[in-house]
Amino acid sequence: MGRANVLVGHGGRAGLLVAGNALPLVGVAVWEWNLSALLVLYGIEGVVTAAIASLKMLFAERLPSVRMSATDLPFPQLREKRGGVAVLDGLPPVYPRNLPFTLGMTGTFLFAWAVPGALVLADALAALSDAVSLTVLVSGLGLVATRLAEFRTEYVGRGEYADVSARAVAATPVRQFLLVVCLLPLLASLGESRTAGTLSLFIVVVVKTLADGYGFWVDHLGGEPHRLGERLFGNVETGEPPPTVDVPDDPPDERLGTDTAAVLFSGLVPVALTFVSQLGVFSLLLVALAVLVVGVEALLVGVAVVGVLAGASLLTHYLRYGTLEYQRRGDAFVCYDTWLDEPQWACDVDAVRDPSVERRITSRLFGTSVVTFAADWSDESTRRVGPVADARELPDRFGFPPFDASQADADRTVAVAALGLVGCFLTVPVGMLAAPSVSTGQVIAVVILLGPMMAVLVGALLWVSLYNA
Repeated sequence: MGRANVLVGHGGRAGLLVAGNALPLVGVAVWEWNLSALLVLYGIEGVVTAAIASLKMLFAERLPSVRMSATDLPFPQLREKRGGVAVLDGLPPVYPRNLPFTLGMTGTFLFAWAVPGALVLADALAALSDAVSLTVLVSGLGLVATRLAEFRTEYVGRGEYADVSARAVAATPVRQFLLVVCLLPLLASLGESRTAGTLSLFIVVVVKTLADGYGFWVDHLGGEPHRLGERLFGNVETGEPPPTVDVPDDPPDERLGTDTAAVLFSGLVPVALTFVSQLGVFSLLLVALAVLVVGVEALLVGVAVVGVLAGASLLTHYLRYGTLEYQRRGDAFVCYDTWLDEPQWACDVDAVRDPSVERRITSRLFGTSVVTFAADWSDESTRRVGPVADARELPDRFGFPPFDASQADADRTVAVAALGLVGCFLTVPVGMLAAPSVSTGQVIAVVILLGPMMAVLVGALLWVSLYNA
């Protein structure tokens, strides 16, 4: 009976796939669609597919088989988080480690569809009659309903989220985007005659149905990918189960949480780095361009963009360190996330070696410490404890080897020198603003050209000054 239900479910989905791809043929035969209508419908389908894929990524349980570079995704620090949190009843847990993939999908694909698509579809919509536009819109709404129903019944209802990774979910919108990009020259090269339009539409529908069928065969039926499909769409992502962390079942003997104020303050560093990253610089340049084109009113949008980026970066940093609790469970030292209710890593207390305290600004401002140590990790890396209120408790309460928890004294000469350099760097823009002969446009141009570099230099010097204050 279980196998029969699976076959019925796959058969129903295959039928919906064929029916959805055959819809443009019905539009031509019954509703007098043309190539412009096809472009509009495929544009709607691309945005809907990318949006649903972004939602699916949040619930994917498996890890990507191929590790992506930290520069390829926003907020890559969350990829190391273990565990998920239930958001709504009836839905699987949301895994914070998938947020970078979701944001990457949203930013890349929706931007790729929305920006060029808005320019292309604007002309296409202008060429459509009111009746055709209405049928295309109704078809697009039907497509949205179908995708949401598939997400609820198949992805969530049948538990497909447990067998895929976030990278595997991206395969469908990637295939669709590449296919439409390849078909655009065909659509653009043909005229608007009825015969040519029908023939080209038939070719497009057949090619797209074959591509979607290939994706269904590989992603849902476990079919062996063909060599041509791998060349066109890349290797199939299978995903790997997340590693387990073995911890004793005994309740914690000792607990030590991180200091919230120190975590939030240290989050200013990743906030600053966000604005010197590709995403941050690109966003700031867009805001500056909007100010030049629209006027000072665009600064409100710029403030909102800066606030969203800064808030997201600070929240990411807090999720990484602010919810951690360090526990002693028998002979094990465990790093536990109290929000996700999941251990992040663990080691034997006897395996802890070479603990040391790093000098940080938060240590001087909040009286906290960050302790790094080595153990028998498979990747030969170090782990950190903190920021915690009193690192001197680790040897007595948690069995750490004795270590020096003091920190070096501040060098106020370096702090004064850093502040002096900050004043020198800020003299140029302040002087330009005060000069009556310099226009506002010239000041904005200087800020656009020198702003990123000045921000990096001034930010680094201010940090050095605080570090040695």
